[in-house]
Amino acid sequence: MAEAVIEMRMRGADPRSQRSRQLLRAAAVRLLRRGSDPQPSVSTLVRTAQVSRSTFYAHYDSVDDLLDDALGELSLFVVPAARGPLGFVRGLFEQVEQHRELASAMLSPERHTDLAPRLRHQIARSLASGGHENCGLAGEVLADGVVAALRWWLDVCPERPASEMSDEFVRLWSPGLAAYCGGFGGHALD
Repeated sequence: MAEAVIEMRMRGADPRSQRSRQLLRAAAVRLLRRGSDPQPSVSTLVRTAQVSRSTFYAHYDSVDDLLDDALGELSLFVVPAARGPLGFVRGLFEQVEQHRELASAMLSPERHTDLAPRLRHQIARSLASGGHENCGLAGEVLADGVVAALRWWLDVCPERPASEMSDEFVRLWSPGLAAYCGGFGGHALD
């Protein structure tokens, strides 16, 4: 019986362990959103989460580990753009909408998380796997544009629905992208 409890705790299935991790992740998001520090300290995190320092270290080795865990919770995937180079945009905006608070904190330019570079890389891979390798500079600009549009949406008008924002993004980018990338071999842009 005791072995089962130890195994559950090691796998993170213990409800107390899950609750502590959730409290710490929520505290990290709150502190990142507040924006006073690029990366909160362990002391600030445990005070905000209302857990002990030993609880923090029972789950994480460092603040970076906690932020990586929070980023793991925000699993954004860029679905390959089979319907054209902008085919992934709506799905990405909808995923961000589901994790609005966390995405807002992690995409903030003041934060030193790897979410924005990861998204850029995923977008470039999506374009290449969809047969749009010829986009070159346009693909890079598109990747930066998507990240910038997500940041703007979350900071300026977070009440707007993801579908509306993604449609606006596609309308803004379609003409230039089509002209630069030569029409994508008959593929529609979205």
